[in-house]
Amino acid sequence: MKLHIGDEQPHPDWKILNIQDGPNAGFIGDCNNLSQFADDSIEAIYASHVFEHLDHKSQLGHILSECWRVLEPGES
Repeated sequence: MKLHIGDEQPHPDWKILNIQDGPNAGFIGDCNNLSQFADDSIEAIYASHVFEHLDHKSQLGHILSECWRVLEPGES
C-alpha cells in the first residue's frame, strides 16, 4: 500500500491518511501517530506540505522514525 498523508484528493494507487474524516480518507489519524500501521507494511509515503508544520525539535524526529518503521524494506 502507498500512503498519502494529509491529502483529500483520491488517487487509485494511494490510500489517504487525514486528521479529519472525509469521503476520500482511507485512514483517520494524526501524522504523529502511525501506530495503526504495522511494521514494514507501507510501500511508499508521500506527505507534501505536512512535515514543515511539525515542531522540528519535539515531533519531526519521531515521525521520521515512524515512517521508517512502517516502510517496507527495500534497496538503499
